[in-house]
Amino acid sequence: MLIRKSWLHMIALGGTVILLLAAMGACAGGDEAAPAGAESGAAAAAPAPSESGGTAAAPSPVAAEQAKLFPDDGIPQYGGILNLAHLGGPTTLSHIDHTTTYSMLAVNGIYETLVNLEWRADPATYTAAVTEGLAKSWEVSADGTVWTFHLQDDAQWHDGTRVTSADVKATYEHMVKPGDATPPGRSYTRPFIASIDTPDANTVVLNLKAPNPVLLNNLAVHWTMIVPKSGLDQGFGWFKTNVLGSGPFKWVPNKWERGISYQWVSNDDYRDEGVPYLDGKKTFVMKDRGAQLAAFETKKIDDTWQASPSQVQGLLKKYGAELNIVKVTGGFPHVQINTARPPFDNPNVRKALYLWWDRQEFLDKVHEGAGRLVEWINPVYFKSPTGEGYGTPPEALVKNNLAWRPDKTEARQQAKAILAQEGLTDLSKITVKIVVAGTVGTDFRAGQVMAAQLRDLGFDVDLQALERVAGFSAHKAGEFDILHRGGVAPFPAPDGMLNRYVGPKGTRNYTNVEDPVYDKMLTELNGTIDPARRSDLIAKFDEYLQEGTYPSQIMYWFDYSIVRWNYNKGRKYLQPAGHMPDDHSWLGPDAPGRK
Repeated sequence: MLIRKSWLHMIALGGTVILLLAAMGACAGGDEAAPAGAESGAAAAAPAPSESGGTAAAPSPVAAEQAKLFPDDGIPQYGGILNLAHLGGPTTLSHIDHTTTYSMLAVNGIYETLVNLEWRADPATYTAAVTEGLAKSWEVSADGTVWTFHLQDDAQWHDGTRVTSADVKATYEHMVKPGDATPPGRSYTRPFIASIDTPDANTVVLNLKAPNPVLLNNLAVHWTMIVPKSGLDQGFGWFKTNVLGSGPFKWVPNKWERGISYQWVSNDDYRDEGVPYLDGKKTFVMKDRGAQLAAFETKKIDDTWQASPSQVQGLLKKYGAELNIVKVTGGFPHVQINTARPPFDNPNVRKALYLWWDRQEFLDKVHEGAGRLVEWINPVYFKSPTGEGYGTPPEALVKNNLAWRPDKTEARQQAKAILAQEGLTDLSKITVKIVVAGTVGTDFRAGQVMAAQLRDLGFDVDLQALERVAGFSAHKAGEFDILHRGGVAPFPAPDGMLNRYVGPKGTRNYTNVEDPVYDKMLTELNGTIDPARRSDLIAKFDEYLQEGTYPSQIMYWFDYSIVRWNYNKGRKYLQPAGHMPDDHSWLGPDAPGRK
C-alpha cells in the first residue's frame, strides 16, 4: 500500500468527517471494512437469534451476519415484494443529466457506485465509513493525489457482459466534462479529478487535482453511479429510456407506468452471494399525502414518505408497537436569485430579501412544521474535529443575525430601509418572476409562500408552476428572477453542499453568478487535508453566506419522519444520504407482499 506515516499523521477522524485513514481501512476489501465484532463468510453462518427469542439457523451467511448485527430485526427471510410510495415519479430513467431525485431513486438499486456507504451501519443512522462497491479494494499514493481502484472480478452488467475500467472512466469523464448535459454527479467528481487512467480492464486510476479527505464519500454519492460505456457511446440521452445496470435489482421495462408506478426484480446473478432478500420492489407514485397515508393504513404500501408530526402521532395512537418510526433529515431548501436580472444584480437588494424571508412560515406551510430554524451548516451530525458544529452555533445565529429571528419585525424594517436607500420605493412596478418546477409538492407550496411574502414586501409577482422537466429547463436557461429548490447533504461534511448547491460552478447554480472570493475558498477547501484548517475555511463560508448578499440563500433545515410497519425489516435510511438500494431489506411473514 503506497502510503507514508507523514501523510497519515496529517489525517484525523474528527467528528463525522470521513478522512483518508478510514478510507484505508477498506483497502483490503469488505471484510476489513466491517466494524469491530462484525463477522463475514462462513464464520457468520452460526445460529442467530430468532424473532421469538430462541435460535434458528440462518438461510445464508450474509443473513446470519445481518441478524447478529441487528438482533432486534430477527433473521432475514427471502422472498416477497416491497411496496413503497413516493410523492413523485421518474420523468426520465437517467441520473447522468439534469433530473429529479425521484428519477435517481428509480434506478438507485439498478446501478452501483464505485464505493458504497457501509451497509453495516445502524439502519436508521448515518455512518461515515465507506466500503467496497464496484471496487473491491484501493490504495492511495503517498501524497494523496493518485487513487488506484481494483474492480470486482465478477461484476457484470445485467446483459451478462463484464463491468470494466472503461465503464468507470467513461462515466466519470462524462461527469467531469459533460458537454450539453448537466449531471448532478459533476459536483462530486469535477472539483477533484484531473485525469483518469485505465492500466487494464480491472484497474482505474484517478489522478486528483489535490489531495482530498472526502473523496470516497463523494464517490459513494448515488449521483455518481456507474453506467456502461456502451450506452454512453450512443449518447447520454440513451439513458433517458434505457436501463442497463450492474446492481442487486433489475429494471422491469414493461411495468413502468409513468406517473403511476414502476417495478424492480431481484438480480439472481448478483455477485454478492445471499442478497438481495426481496423478490422485487414496486414503487407507487402518490402525490397526495392523504392518499399515501390511506394506502399505508390499509397496508397497500409498507412505509410512508415524509409523514408530518401530526400524522406520526395519529398513527402511533392507532397502531403503537406495530410501527417503526425513522426520523430522517430532509435537507436544506434554498432560494436562488438571478443576478443577471435587475434589480437583483444589486447585492443590497439581495440582502433585503435575505432579511425579509419569514422562514418559520415556510416550515409551517411547506413542511407542516417538520423542521428547524437553524443555519444550514449546523445540524447535529455536522461536527468539526473538536466535536462542535461547524460555523455559528444555532443559538448565536438566532441571537446575532436578524434574518433568522422568529420575530421578523426588526429584520423587515431593515429590509425596507435598504430598498429605500437603493431608490426602490414603489416595488409594485417591478414584476418578480418565480418559476416552480412542478405543479404539486414541496417546491410548488414553497413557490406559493415565496410569492405571498414578496407581495407583502410590495413586489408584483408572476408565479409560474411548470411541469418538472419544463421547469428545470427554465431554471437552467436562467428564465427566472427567483426560484426555490430543495437540497440534501450527501454526507456529513459541508463539502458536497458547497460544491453542488451553493458554489458558482455547481450543478445547482442557475443564478449566473461568478464569485472569485467563493471560488478561491472552495478550491482551497477541496485540497485541504488538515482538519483544523478545514474547520476554519468552513467557518469563513458560514460568515460569508450570512452577509446575505450571496445569490444562493439557505432558508432553513427540515426534518421528516418515515413510518413503516414492523414487518418491513432492514431498510436503510442513512442520514442524510437518502435511501440505499434495498439489497439488505426483507419482509417478515405477515407482510402483504409475501402473499
